[in-house]
This record gives sequence, structure tokens and C-alpha cells, in this order.
Amino acid sequence: MQDASGVAAIAASGDEFAPRRALRYFAAVLAGALLFVGGYVGTLLAFAARGRLPPPPIANNVCIDEKLAFLRDHPPAAPNLLAIGSSVAWRQFDSAAVAAAIPALRPFNGAFCGLRVNQAIFVADWLLDRFDSVRNVVLVASPYDFQSCKLTPAAAFDRKAADSFVFEGAWRWGFYLRFFDPVSLFRNVRRIAEMRTNVDPLESLVFTKFGDGPMDTDASRAAPQYGAVSDLDRECFAVLHSFALRLKAMGRSFSVVTTPLHPDWKRRFDPDGQMRASLARAIGASLAGTNATYWDADAAAAMDEPAFTDAIHLRWSAASTFSRNMAEALSHSMVQ
Repeated sequence: MQDASGVAAIAASGDEFAPRRALRYFAAVLAGALLFVGGYVGTLLAFAARGRLPPPPIANNVCIDEKLAFLRDHPPAAPNLLAIGSSVAWRQFDSAAVAAAIPALRPFNGAFCGLRVNQAIFVADWLLDRFDSVRNVVLVASPYDFQSCKLTPAAAFDRKAADSFVFEGAWRWGFYLRFFDPVSLFRNVRRIAEMRTNVDPLESLVFTKFGDGPMDTDASRAAPQYGAVSDLDRECFAVLHSFALRLKAMGRSFSVVTTPLHPDWKRRFDPDGQMRASLARAIGASLAGTNATYWDADAAAAMDEPAFTDAIHLRWSAASTFSRNMAEALSHSMVQ
């Protein structure tokens, strides 16, 4: 049986090697991490060489992230008109047509796909903080954008990360490490090259110099793509009201435009026009007490079926007509 001094000696002997074991452990962890980062960056470089590297997944939505990358690489030069909204603004606000109609305007399309009204206003606040030159803001929206604001976080992406990536020239590769998501990376690798080259115009990620995202095609999506608008969320209109008041205080003009709707959609889902009337009343009420203008494009300048790719989106040829009509309707309220 060992005495106490023997046990103490064995313990002391074990303690002598503990720092070495810890050092080997941390060295192995560090080597593994370096191998992982090196392999990951090498993979990204290989995708980039093949033209298949998606944008950094700051929002983890390839459409939004590609627009952020566009903004980083093509910052607008002192725009005085900012278009905001979801895909109906991104796809069918033809900035060149608006500038041709009102030559004093320098538009920039700051719309992103898939946004609710509260998210579009989050983006607008972010861009307005960066572009003091903006004197006019136009929100182009569909009825669907006025749903679920209460349940949808307003922040469409990490604002600080977007600031760093878009405006501050931060190291691009660091965002792939910070927002690492292998599932979305490999999903987007398979399709990003085609989206950037307009292989499928309905999923195009091609931008004009103004940031517009045209669908320059004769194709249409198979119906039905969109169902009835079941619930207009009061929170959306409350956020809209607050934003209109902020713009008034800033001395900036604000216009809200609701997009044309496909004739067949109206026949099927709003045959008596009650939803459209409710939407118009709610928007009008939310803009009361501000200097904002509302233009209902569907009521004022409805478009025929060939103009649409689906229930709410216009093909680019029709978007030019819509944008010219919009510019004419809003010209009196613009600060030029």
C-alpha cells in the first residue's frame, strides 16, 4: 500500500505534464481552425474563379445580398430621388424613364425584394442617413406589402454589417466567415451565375446603373402565384405614418404609389374592389397631416394582361410606361 508521500509524488509528476497536454490541445484546435478557414477561403476563391461565388450572406437572402453588393460596387452619385419598396419597386421603377420625364431628378432605386412596408422603411432610413442629397422619396408597393408588419422584424439585415460592407470598404471575405452558412452558400452557387446573366429573366439579378432590377422578358409565371389579400395590418400603416412625418420634418417630399394589378387577379380575388378601396382609405389616413402624396396606379392607369409577368409584377416594357405615368402624376409634388 502506497504511503501519502508516494501518492503526492505521483500527483506532482502528473501535474508536471499538464501544461504540455494543454498546449498540445490548443495547438491542435488552432491548427484545425486554420485548416478549416484555409479550406473555406480556398473554396470561395474557386467559386469566384468560376463566376459562381454568391454575395456575402449578410441578409442570407441572395436577392437582398446581391443588391448590397451592387451598392458597394456602384455607389450612387448624389441622388435626389430615392425609390423604396419591395420587388414591385425594384422590378418596375424605371429610373431612366423617370429621369427623362423630369430631367432635374437623379433617381436611385433603393428597393429590395420581398420586403414588407416596415422593412422598406428600415431600408429607407438606412439609405437616407447616407445620402443627404435625397430630396424626394417614392414608396412603390403592392397590397401584399401591407400585411404582417407586426410579425415581421423591421430590420431586413444587420445594419452595422451592411454599413461596414457597403459604405466603409470592409474586407469582403470577412463577411463570408462572419455569416457562415454552408447550406445557402451551396444552394446559391448552383444558380448565381445564371441569375447574373439573365438566363431566367424572371429570376434575374441584373441591375441598371440606377439599381433597378428589370424583368426584360415576354415570359410570365404560371398562375396562380398570389392569392387573396386577407388582412391589411394596421402596424404597416402606423409605421408609414411615422415615416411620412419624419420626411415632412426633414423637408423631403414623400409619395406612396400602389402598383397596377393583373386584371385576372382582380376578377378572382377582389371582384367588387373592396380590398383596393380599403387599402386606399388606409393609406390616405396614414398620410393625413403630412405633406405626402398618394397615387393609386391601378385606379388611375390600370394596365392590360400582357403587361404583367404575374399578379403584381410588370415586365420591363410596361414598367417604362408605368414609370412615365407615375412621374407625370407626381411631378407637382417633387422637390426639383
